[in-house]
Amino acid sequence: MTCWLLAGLVTTVPYVVAALAPPPGHSFVGTFHWIDDFYNYVSFVQQAEDGHFLFDNKLRLEHDPRALVNLEWWSVGVLSRLCGRRPFLAYRLFALAVLGCFLLAVDRALRRGGFESPNRLPALALVVSAGGLGGLLFELTPRTVFHCADLSVGLYPFFEMLANPHWLVGTWLLLETSLALDGASSGRDWMRAAGLGTALGLVRPYDLVLAALVHGVCVPFSSPPRDWLRKLAPLAAFAPVALYNYWVFYRIPTFSSYAVTHYEMPPPGDFLWALGPVGLLALSALRRPPENRAERSFRLRLWAWTLIVVLAIVWRPVTFTQQFLVGAGLPLLLLAGLGLSTRPRTLAVIAVLLCSTSLVALRIVSEPDPAWFVPAERRAAALAMRPHCRDGDLAFAPDDIGLYAIGLTSCRAFVSHPWAPDLAERQAIVRGFYGPMPMEARRRLIDRLNVALLALPGDAGPTAAAWLGEGAPFTQVALLGPPPRTLSVYARARAAQ
Repeated sequence: MTCWLLAGLVTTVPYVVAALAPPPGHSFVGTFHWIDDFYNYVSFVQQAEDGHFLFDNKLRLEHDPRALVNLEWWSVGVLSRLCGRRPFLAYRLFALAVLGCFLLAVDRALRRGGFESPNRLPALALVVSAGGLGGLLFELTPRTVFHCADLSVGLYPFFEMLANPHWLVGTWLLLETSLALDGASSGRDWMRAAGLGTALGLVRPYDLVLAALVHGVCVPFSSPPRDWLRKLAPLAAFAPVALYNYWVFYRIPTFSSYAVTHYEMPPPGDFLWALGPVGLLALSALRRPPENRAERSFRLRLWAWTLIVVLAIVWRPVTFTQQFLVGAGLPLLLLAGLGLSTRPRTLAVIAVLLCSTSLVALRIVSEPDPAWFVPAERRAAALAMRPHCRDGDLAFAPDDIGLYAIGLTSCRAFVSHPWAPDLAERQAIVRGFYGPMPMEARRRLIDRLNVALLALPGDAGPTAAAWLGEGAPFTQVALLGPPPRTLSVYARARAAQ
């Protein structure tokens, strides 16, 4: 409980401060890092707010059949609806609940691995606070965040808690699934493991693959050959969710772009600074051999997880390899805790010594960065669209307002996230519209696209006549911000009724 309260407080306060005290004339976008991606998450949360369990891809202009199930985004959406449609508030509340579940799983993992001392608080503190040397390198050298992997990739639980709860959910369910597979000895145990693995596959499919790989690697080293088939057979229970994810991300156009997304990873050498210090500590587990088969089996899983991560860093077999590195520091932290379990004071000191990256991350999010503090009228424009948006309506606005719109309204946006299909072509159209395009051409474009909501600079009058000509079927629904930052929001007549 103590660890949960402290970790939850430290990672929540920056959000509270940012939301309640933004710089004058600015608004907090709701998150600090990977803002584009987070608003894409929230675009699914918004669909759950509207009562949907199956999700569509709002980055596409086409109205595709709903196909995606994601238990995390659905849960946050239900909670957001209860909070008055405040998805970022709901996400922080959800993150606090998941943090508690994660720490309970970590505690069970330590006990499963043979943690000797009854006082596991120092080990828990190490897990939730430690990182590599990336923070110090960022502060003391010219290295960018990209080359400080523990500040950019989400290797450690603290950064997951602070920056991206979606990662923390995946790491928690991955650990739970590994614990269930390791301790399964009956049909009921296998059913529990299958349920956890299915839930994992319906939250972060990458982590389901990792859980299966870890189990597959461990079986030959922990069982005689005659038991291999029996031990591997439970993985068949993951087949339905694996086939479902294959269908969603590879066989239908709605989400197929996600499977070919390229994530640029730091060079392999950068991970030495990010994971090396904790990796050296993890070697202490080899000095204290396990006392029984159960301890040996679970420690083997932690080493297998680490081995797969190292291979992924070096080999990089797919364009989205980086996704398999999320939470990669956890098995090393658990092994370090097990190796030093008889020295709680040493664990506490090490937790302090290895928290530099966490402190640097806190310093970064405490600054008034324009990435997360944006002119208030930009985000307010998307909020002004919300009462007028119907499911599937199209909003036409600059890409930042479009990004906010897909997360905060039922609309999809003509331009929004950098991964949207045909983005360059769409951005060229938007630049032309807000540039020298003749008024008649603007009107034809808006009508051809059947735009329902429109954001325009300045005050274009009650019907946007200054931009679209007389008789345009739009009504001004909001006039936001002082000159020269003034924005107007217009709703097509049918949408405003």
